[in-house]
Amino acid sequence: MKIVMIAERYPPALGGVASSAGRISRALARLGHELHVFAHARELPGGMVHSEELASGLTLHRLGAARSLDFTLQQSLLFLEWLHSRQRFELVWGHYLTTAGFLGTWFGESQSIPSLVSVRGNDLDKQLFPGGDFARLRWCLERATTVVAVSRDLARKVRTLTGRVASVLPNAVDTQLFSPGAKPEQLAQKHGWPAGELILGFCGELRAKKGLPFLLQAFRTLATRQPTRLLIIGQVRGEDLGEFERALADGGLAGQITITGHLDRPEQVADYLRCADVALLPSLWDGLPNSLLEAMAAGIPVIASDAGAIPEVLVDGVTGTIIPRTHLHQLAQRVEEWLAAPGETRATRIAAAREYVCRNHSLDAEESRLKELLNSLPDQQTIHGEKA
Repeated sequence: MKIVMIAERYPPALGGVASSAGRISRALARLGHELHVFAHARELPGGMVHSEELASGLTLHRLGAARSLDFTLQQSLLFLEWLHSRQRFELVWGHYLTTAGFLGTWFGESQSIPSLVSVRGNDLDKQLFPGGDFARLRWCLERATTVVAVSRDLARKVRTLTGRVASVLPNAVDTQLFSPGAKPEQLAQKHGWPAGELILGFCGELRAKKGLPFLLQAFRTLATRQPTRLLIIGQVRGEDLGEFERALADGGLAGQITITGHLDRPEQVADYLRCADVALLPSLWDGLPNSLLEAMAAGIPVIASDAGAIPEVLVDGVTGTIIPRTHLHQLAQRVEEWLAAPGETRATRIAAAREYVCRNHSLDAEESRLKELLNSLPDQQTIHGEKA
């Protein structure tokens, strides 16, 4: 099948949307499909297109974004129409409901091509409320040929909005790469981390929706009781950097924080994860975070909120620790409870977490779901007949 995937973000861009788009497009290419990925690029001049073959059967096209979104989308449609005239696509995949999903649905309608929209989390939750674009959100969900959600929680929201059933295609992780291992001594030496220091890990782009104030509050509390370091595997989003710095100024704890910045290779992420004694995810809103699956697969105990699909993966007292979002002020207390738990209890939960991810969220499991998904899609003749 010839597929064009319109991705809101694509590697090396940061975030779960980008990484999932990269992972899924490569999986589809390995399954024998011909993939053309289209994404906007801020680093290119407006209107300029850069195309490159990433792998056999996988080509990436980046379009420089214009100053205004409407002009960017019109240029996007012009390029997609030109590309379709040469490739004759059989499926449009919109990866992220806004704006990629809308663009994919509109393009599919205009060219009589089946469209698939992948709902990732913040794309739906953010648009539900003022000043989100609720009308466009609903139109996209109702008009797309197929809707896929990254979790059962999001599929339920799609059904609440439109009455239609969305297929669930959860995130996946390389369980061979993200696996238990000893703390890399070279990283401790590189950053000058003293032996015996408690290391709290956060993986991803730290910002308000990820529970930034609760993470810092727990860090400050624990740092007054024992030598503690906060390890941010990623970076702090620019718009939240001011709040982050102000929150640390009073406590004089800036020297006890390590921020890796963007890491180009997943092997680096896995190494830094193994340095953490516990991974914290105090999200206020979330989909199904890749960082959750990576930590569980790597044998790092996770303490997380009940946001989004996190409770679908993390079972309190079985594979990790869940804190209601109304009680995130207890994050430091939950860390101390985990550290005080018997060694056998901790080992059992860590092993159960990895086993769950290996069984349900491996790359092989994702490829099997992708096969089933594409085999279940209506063919073009059926779509054209329904429209006629």
